[in-house]
Amino acid sequence: MEKIKQLERENSTPLYIQLRDIIKDDILNEKLLPGDKLPDLKSLCRIYDIGLVTARQAITELVNEGLVYRRPWHGTFVNINAKDTPAFKNRLKTIAFVAPNVRDLMITGTVYGLERNCRDKGHHLLFCNSENNYSMERERIEDLIEKKVDGVVIWLADEDGQGNLNEDYIRSIALEKRIPFVLIDKYLPQVSTDYVVSDNYYGAYKAVKHFVSLGYTSIVHLTRPTIRNCTSAKERLEGYKQALLDSGLPYDPENLFIDGENDWQREIIRLADSRKEPIACFVAMEFLAVKLMKVITDNGLSIPKDISIIGFDNSILATDLPVPLTTVEQPWNIMGKTAAEILIDNINNRTTTLKQIRLQPRLIIRESCGAKLKAEKQVV
Repeated sequence: MEKIKQLERENSTPLYIQLRDIIKDDILNEKLLPGDKLPDLKSLCRIYDIGLVTARQAITELVNEGLVYRRPWHGTFVNINAKDTPAFKNRLKTIAFVAPNVRDLMITGTVYGLERNCRDKGHHLLFCNSENNYSMERERIEDLIEKKVDGVVIWLADEDGQGNLNEDYIRSIALEKRIPFVLIDKYLPQVSTDYVVSDNYYGAYKAVKHFVSLGYTSIVHLTRPTIRNCTSAKERLEGYKQALLDSGLPYDPENLFIDGENDWQREIIRLADSRKEPIACFVAMEFLAVKLMKVITDNGLSIPKDISIIGFDNSILATDLPVPLTTVEQPWNIMGKTAAEILIDNINNRTTTLKQIRLQPRLIIRESCGAKLKAEKQVV
């Protein structure tokens, strides 16, 4: 049973106003629905430990706002047309953001774009952490639906590391239209939903083409098992492959390294030691690029003289590394802003067509890719 909100007697706000606002919030949040009967005055007095005059004043305020009406000898009821009142129309709507990891630096940039757009459009942003857990993700969304939030932006969890997502659950809430929602960062190809993502294929293609322009002919790819099911990782792999083929270089599955499934640390170092020319590595996630950098330095090799690196994401870590990281920057801020715009339009019934947006990332060139080293050699 939900705990009853109590009046704050040390608060300077009159008690009848506080009681009015408690009942009003329950109506605006649809805990009390049109036609529902309110507790009678004596019950309100007992529940909130107030006098009869205070309870009557609170109800009179709600009647004057058109939210409730009195029926003599029967009681007080929520107005059938409560949603047409100024109070209901001007209420602050709430959008929730369900994310897999609050510590993820990329999510911080997304939240900034979401919150700013929500604020500008008169919406409140509520943040929920699914801890990258499927069950918790479902619980969070179900709780938000029960609490009558107006819409949800969902960054899907992939707890098993294989990129499997809550496809059946997302399909169910999409088909049942239980709540407006937008997916962000990754999407479900088999489920028709609104989504906002980076053009991961383009970002990977651009990165590998940059390596080619610098003269690298041995270009490997380091990624996670999510390449099997997660759209972002799969599309980065496809962009990597196509850039090689378009450059006249073969795609060799032996040059695909998957974190947790093969000893990529030893294999990449072995490959670098076996070649006269430096090798290049396109890394699908920035945290993996940081791990690779440590492996390289721990084995006495140099970045980019022995192994050059391009990562993906461009968090604040990228410029603070011993060798600044060349990386594909995702437009996190714009991604959040765009997701908020789509969701608010859906909430306000301004759109009936799906919005599936791919935002173009950009390549940020720093020292780790070897561009500066090549320029210095050309000058010499």
